[in-house]
Amino acid sequence: MKFWHIASKPNSMKHLSAVFFLLLSFSLSAQTIFQIGNDSVSVKEFLNAYHKNNTGAKTETAFRDYLDLYIASRLKIREAKQEGLDTLPQIKSDLDNLRQQILPTYLNDKEGVKQLVSEALIRSKKNIHLAHIFISFTRQGLTDTLAARKKLDLITSMLQKKMPFDQVARQYSDDPSARVNGGDLQWITVFTLPYPLENLAYSTKPGQVSAVYTSRAGYHLLKNMGERTDPGRIRLAQILLAFPPDSDATTRLQMKALADSLYSRLLKGDDFGKLATSFSNEVLSAAANGQMQEFGVGQYDPEFENRAFSLPANGAISKPFLTTYGYHIIKRLGKTSPAWDIHHTKEMENLRNKVEQNDRMATTKSALSKKILKVAGFQKMNFMEADLWTFSDSI
Repeated sequence: MKFWHIASKPNSMKHLSAVFFLLLSFSLSAQTIFQIGNDSVSVKEFLNAYHKNNTGAKTETAFRDYLDLYIASRLKIREAKQEGLDTLPQIKSDLDNLRQQILPTYLNDKEGVKQLVSEALIRSKKNIHLAHIFISFTRQGLTDTLAARKKLDLITSMLQKKMPFDQVARQYSDDPSARVNGGDLQWITVFTLPYPLENLAYSTKPGQVSAVYTSRAGYHLLKNMGERTDPGRIRLAQILLAFPPDSDATTRLQMKALADSLYSRLLKGDDFGKLATSFSNEVLSAAANGQMQEFGVGQYDPEFENRAFSLPANGAISKPFLTTYGYHIIKRLGKTSPAWDIHHTKEMENLRNKVEQNDRMATTKSALSKKILKVAGFQKMNFMEADLWTFSDSI
């Protein structure tokens, strides 16, 4: 049953909101609310748009106002198509740009995002002391998965025989840093690692070696060396005496002597900020009297973080210590307790923003595509997942 036909432009369409009363007496099945030329709009189509876009109170006034806007927009779209405006290169480009901006948000599975935020909140409450063995698929510039598999079997056999993880990592891991640190990644928390490795870490019990994870680059094994409650975030000032490129042993000894000299001056009451401005090679913090941005676990060199979080109180200054970057002297300016309050709006908003900017969002996209296929009743998929998103963009 068609009960309204529109052939005019929207200057008189405000009277059409009388159909509000008619809508209430019709079922949603195949009823047409109005027709524009050969294009018809069903009751169900209109109500879906209304409920989706009207986030305020569902009042009669709101309904009438939205119906007026909806009819006007459909008329304008039809008029633009009749005049060929939708085919102009600039218009098409603008529409494509807008579509790319809003499509990811529109297509994200809200329930999936909510679950990821909840998961991140739980994981943020603890840190894991992690060690890592990496086996590359690449050998001398060539892909050799067979050799990588043999190496994995050898490593797995050694670990099953209770050989120390760090010893195996030093000898067999393809991560160059493992030669020095035995694969020790120190403390990690949520967002420190790529999401698949984070999942592996948080599903491995303390003292245990993880299952094998296969990435595009190779095989990964993790060991949970221990867990602790997240210590929160910290604010520091630092003096960094960075090693010049290709510095020799003599130069490094001179840097150490300078670091010791600056530390002695600090103990005698010299101003930390002034010394940082004069001597630190870290440009950004030096310009701010040595002050760094607040940070948490997993953002900086592990040795640097260990020293930072071991400072006992605000105002405490570390002795000079060495990292791969050079000699550091740090001063604790403040410390923030972990923010785990699920009812705190700002904290949850920050956590959600981190989730939405993280690689874990790919999981919601994949899950939603499977959900769409299941609802649509597909048994087999003879096209790429990207095709599904292109199709969903066009409906």
